Amino acid sequence: MKYSKFLFIALSVMFIMQSCEKEESKTTANTATEVVIVLEDINNNNKPKEGYYVMMFNKPFDINNAKSIKSVKTGKDGMATFNLEDLVTDKKTFYFEAFKKQGNTYVQKSLARTKVEVSKHQSIKTNIPVE
Repeated sequence: MKYSKFLFIALSVMFIMQSCEKEESKTTANTATEVVIVLEDINNNNKPKEGYYVMMFNKPFDINNAKSIKSVKTGKDGMATFNLEDLVTDKKTFYFEAFKKQGNTYVQKSLARTKVEVSKHQSIKTNIPVE
């Protein structure tokens, strides 16, 4: 009986150690540095919004100082994915806003300010409610 208890405990410890080791390698190996923004129409049951432009800024958006770093157009799924491998070497903060293009201008459609802190090899998914 003592032998079977020892064997059970030893196998349990080995299983736990192996599980922890696999989990650790999953989270660190080949993880992209990216931010995925999902636009949702709050007036229409949070349906995804296609054809909007999500722009990324170094500072909170200001109409008088509106120089974006990157811009991505949303697809049918309402998603805009920003690959930030070349911009993030340490923890960095970015600000995102949603716009609709009307002629040669962009009209802001975000209903909330979106601030994201991202580190190297981190993938973040967040939402922006739009009208």
